[in-house]
Amino acid sequence: MSSLVLSFPAEILEAIFAYLPLKDLLSASQVCHRWNKVLQSPLFQRQLLVKLHSEFKDSPSKADEAFLSRAKNLSIVQKFNEDEPEGENGQAGPAEAKENISGILFGACNELECLQLISRFQCVKSVIGDRLDELSNLRELSLSFAYQGEEKCDEPQGELWLMRIKQFVQEMSALEELSVRSDEVFYRLCPALCSMQTNLRQLELHNLNVDSNILINILLIQNIKSLSVQHCEIVNEIPGLHIRLVNLLHLNLTNVVNNVLMNHNFSGLKSLQLLHNRFGNESLQKVFQNFTSIEQLQITFRAKLDVDAFARLHQLKNLTALTLCRTDTTAEHWNRIQPVPSVRQLTFEGCFMMPLSIFPELGRVFPALRRLHVTKCCVLDDTSSADAVVDGACERKLREMFSGVAVSWHETMQVTPENLKKMLL
Repeated sequence: MSSLVLSFPAEILEAIFAYLPLKDLLSASQVCHRWNKVLQSPLFQRQLLVKLHSEFKDSPSKADEAFLSRAKNLSIVQKFNEDEPEGENGQAGPAEAKENISGILFGACNELECLQLISRFQCVKSVIGDRLDELSNLRELSLSFAYQGEEKCDEPQGELWLMRIKQFVQEMSALEELSVRSDEVFYRLCPALCSMQTNLRQLELHNLNVDSNILINILLIQNIKSLSVQHCEIVNEIPGLHIRLVNLLHLNLTNVVNNVLMNHNFSGLKSLQLLHNRFGNESLQKVFQNFTSIEQLQITFRAKLDVDAFARLHQLKNLTALTLCRTDTTAEHWNRIQPVPSVRQLTFEGCFMMPLSIFPELGRVFPALRRLHVTKCCVLDDTSSADAVVDGACERKLREMFSGVAVSWHETMQVTPENLKKMLL
């Protein structure tokens, strides 16, 4: 092996090792003393996510256990055929798989702080159900499973599982981040979060039917600072309910159907990410009504913004950073906006056919702008002659327009009127 590779700085080695599967990490640790030292360093162990994705038919080897004993972040994904039944009495696959997962989780991993566990419902339940106290050091947890139906569990088993959920919430005192990707987990776990205080600071909900009342109660009772709701539908909203939520600092709403969260007052919110395919402009109206404290706003609509709604941007008096992703704007949008002197950073990302002629107006709208980022966009040079050539003129003109601003032009394509004509033919 090249001596140059062996002598790479630790930072480069860490970046390379982070992509290796466990078996290759074990091999790398035996190459030389220096590589082994990097792999065993506390800093690398805190950053490394060890991914174990298999059927778990075999127990971990001694070498596996030795490496996993220092792992801080672990992802366990059990592969299975979704068409196969869980087995008699709802048992999830071979007993060996559950025993091997338990052996990894509770035997090999002694310093675990972050865990992702993806398997079948019965497997997840049987693996962690009786040993919750051994997971009390976790700071981050993500649970997901393929759920085959409650009819396979009699009522006493259901009550026992509910008791263990409450025990889980009580004993996970160090848990700060929770990711929920199953309706079953949400409706089992989250009511318990409404009834007791925890150290939970970050909650992520993915692909769920979310009960509005449970979610609002969690936000009121827990001191959650960051909430992410992605590809969910919110149900059971109480008409006319308007709550002031002061603790939440960061909110990500991605393709949320019946987005009733927009009706409440997040008076302490600092950062909002809003991504919509269908109802974006309806939500935008409510941003300027109920989210007036935000400092960072990211909008991804994959459509044109409503001109009347966007014209109210100046109402966000504390806004310092605005990001438009895959969102089309025209000169009319910017002509209608009053100056927003608080904004220091403006970012366009993935925007298609942005006319260069809109940029001079941005100087008026954002008089205190310090940083302008144009990333992965397609900019139409509509200020040049019809036969202009693609020669980087857009980037030069942009830097001249904003001579006192730090301009970033990254992976962005310039299109001339002639290019556009050829593209449309």
